[in-house]
Amino acid sequence: MSTLAAPLRELSVREERILRYPQLTPSQLRVLQMAADGETCESTAREIGMCVQTVKNHRSDAIMKLGADSMTHAVAQALRRGLIR
Repeated sequence: MSTLAAPLRELSVREERILRYPQLTPSQLRVLQMAADGETCESTAREIGMCVQTVKNHRSDAIMKLGADSMTHAVAQALRRGLIR
């Protein structure tokens, strides 16, 4: 008689975020790429032609979707996953 697989473990907060927010939008990827290139929210907003708050919202959403703790962590995660260069 076979035994059941090990009980399911609880997901970490980061894993839950990744499952809940799996896909980055093109705008979120662009904002991440610009952050990786050293651009500020203000310079990103100016170049893309959107308001600074929208850039901040895209950054915040990208951080959540990548399960990151900060913008720097989100950029590192995106680089590791090959989402940005």
